[in-house]
Amino acid sequence: LVSRLATVTGVHDYSGEQLVRAIAFLERSWRTLPLDELVGATHALADVDAALEEAAAGLHVRVGVAPGRRTP
Repeated sequence: LVSRLATVTGVHDYSGEQLVRAIAFLERSWRTLPLDELVGATHALADVDAALEEAAAGLHVRVGVAPGRRTP
């Protein structure tokens, strides 16, 4: 990340009530809205370079990195 001058940003500035409302929205909407289309592949932490390349391509709103996931 440092040598490529990439920045990783997390945003979590929401109240508990906002989180409750967001979860309620997902619970009632996940079957009818194509939410899965917003997220690209979820990569293992060992594959973070591939995740960054996918994110930079701009094909998806989000790309996942799961530290506990193993590389296939």
